[in-house]
Amino acid sequence: MKTLVLSFLTFVSIATFAQNVKKYYYDSGQLLSEVTTDKDGLMIKYSSWDIYGNLLTSDVYADQYKHYPIRDFSKIQWSAVTNGVSIFKYNSIDTNIVIQDSNTVVLNYQCYFINGKMLDNSFARNCPLVMSLTDLVRGFTEGIKKMNPGETALIMIEPSMAYGDTISGNIPANSTLIYLVELISIE
Repeated sequence: MKTLVLSFLTFVSIATFAQNVKKYYYDSGQLLSEVTTDKDGLMIKYSSWDIYGNLLTSDVYADQYKHYPIRDFSKIQWSAVTNGVSIFKYNSIDTNIVIQDSNTVVLNYQCYFINGKMLDNSFARNCPLVMSLTDLVRGFTEGIKKMNPGETALIMIEPSMAYGDTISGNIPANSTLIYLVELISIE
């Protein structure tokens, strides 16, 4: 089993043109990730770098994603988290950790459209997402708050709790998204 230990001590927030940019750094000072949100706090861009400073983007893997098999989510026994967000846990780990909106999460994920086509995959980039819950779409935050470190789950987010009628990168307006999430740690 591969163990990944990340700690980050620093983040910088810069507001420009009704956008907010937060930068997260490895302990070494190397840039780890950059999150851009709009004036309403909705994430509009996420970029990450490996420990060697190489930019890791979904564009690099877009060709690879189209070769992944289409997943069938029709038989999943979803549990409602809140209106527009549902979860299915593959495993449960009891902890006394209470995840707050202010926490930073370290997780791996695969993102799918409702039709089962893959959209993004941090596992393929070998670089977990490290981000404050306040920088994620509302539905993703609500789903993560129902998890404990070490758990793996599917989180289904309807458009009202994701990007709504807004186009975000290669996500069409009114898209329902499904994330396969491996929650590594909470900071």
